[in-house]
Amino acid sequence: MIFFDIDNTLLDFYNAERIATGKFYEFHKDLFARYEKDEFFKLWSNIAQKYFDEYLKGGISFSIQRIKRLQEVFALVDVNLNGMQAMDKFAFFQKFYDENYKTFSDTVDCLDYLSSKYPLGIISNGDTDVQLQKLKSHNLDRYFKKVFISSTLGFSKPDKRIFEVAISKCGEPKEQCWYIGDKYLTDIKPCEEIGLNCILVDRHGTEVHPDSTVTTNNLADIVSIIEHI
Repeated sequence: MIFFDIDNTLLDFYNAERIATGKFYEFHKDLFARYEKDEFFKLWSNIAQKYFDEYLKGGISFSIQRIKRLQEVFALVDVNLNGMQAMDKFAFFQKFYDENYKTFSDTVDCLDYLSSKYPLGIISNGDTDVQLQKLKSHNLDRYFKKVFISSTLGFSKPDKRIFEVAISKCGEPKEQCWYIGDKYLTDIKPCEEIGLNCILVDRHGTEVHPDSTVTTNNLADIVSIIEHI
């Protein structure tokens, strides 16, 4: 079975976040005038990652991490939001995010081919309902026979258990399984440590990884890599 990550592997999370954050910034430009747009995006991204990581560790709920993100963003300009106000602001951001959250141009062709020859699966961090809806709304759910999401399993990547559980439940030996992801430390390093075949999809050439890591910058290469290794 060939397992895939979702965000920034099949679907372009980064671009959607950048566009939505830009729209958010423009709407609140007077409030955040002390920051340039690119600087605001970096601050937003770092804050978002901070609370998403806390959520993955079980420290806060999925909805609370959204609230805390917006509260900290507005605290940058000394504005205190209550929970309801923070959720309203997040919903404003989410509208633009959803409008721009799309598959990469090579996603469907890759899945079309691979699904005709191999069973496919998902191993992803995040809220189960949210991640499943991402697949469904882009008509990608039809490709995947097995889906493993961290919020259902109770542990998240890079915890090796999430990969081990997926392998144990897919009905195929580990030697015949693969994992495709975009982050070396989160996706690939734990696979290498348990001997699971893996490919790093480093679309922007920004991931630091050992020379021995099998790497590509697109999904089109996945087929040839799998079939020739």
